[in-house]
Amino acid sequence: MKRIILTAVLMLVSLGAVAQQTFNQPVVAVKGEAERSVTPDRFTINITLRENETKTDRLSIADKHKRLVAALRAVNIDLSALKTDDLGNSRYKRKDTRTTITYQLKLEDFEAVTRAFDAFAAAGVRQAYLAESTYSRQKEVEQELLAEAVRNARKVADVLAEAADMEIVVPLIVEMPAARVSYGVLRTMNFKSASADVAVEESLSELNLEVRDIKLSATVNITYSMNRKGWTAAAAE
Repeated sequence: MKRIILTAVLMLVSLGAVAQQTFNQPVVAVKGEAERSVTPDRFTINITLRENETKTDRLSIADKHKRLVAALRAVNIDLSALKTDDLGNSRYKRKDTRTTITYQLKLEDFEAVTRAFDAFAAAGVRQAYLAESTYSRQKEVEQELLAEAVRNARKVADVLAEAADMEIVVPLIVEMPAARVSYGVLRTMNFKSASADVAVEESLSELNLEVRDIKLSATVNITYSMNRKGWTAAAAE
């Protein structure tokens, strides 16, 4: 989906302030903006395993790790995508010690994300959430949008120059504000708060996994010099 927003204002300014010339020349300043929505295709899930999560929890971190790996394998998740982010970190809280391990699971298919959360339920994982969703061709698309914004800025400049019985000569100033990236609402997949008395499978049954498109945009501000139609340097002499 594309949407192009173009605004322009026609004005006369001293070219000496723009191009350090000694004569005045009309210019037109325009802004071109291009947008595109893309669907994320790279996802990062953060997973945390803890000992003693409930009063009846007797599994060691090693046992929970084995259950997690077996569950991911059962839903055809490539285990090379699972990286340990925090090796056996121990947290001391007054009288008890809770050992935790944090993982990152990087996937390139949203359907695989849904399968991964099915695996978390099967393995009894109590804390996991979608930490990041990105688009693999984002930089390339941003370059395409920048070129599109420049082309559309020139189109508007030509329209304004024509209306003023002028013609565009050359760009004098080109400014490119920072590119904008905005993400749609991302429904968090986190079941950390599940009650100790509620089965993990039950808490997961209400998850609504949803990822919205990413909106990319580029903007350029360009000032062009103009001449009267048919004007030449020879004619001016």
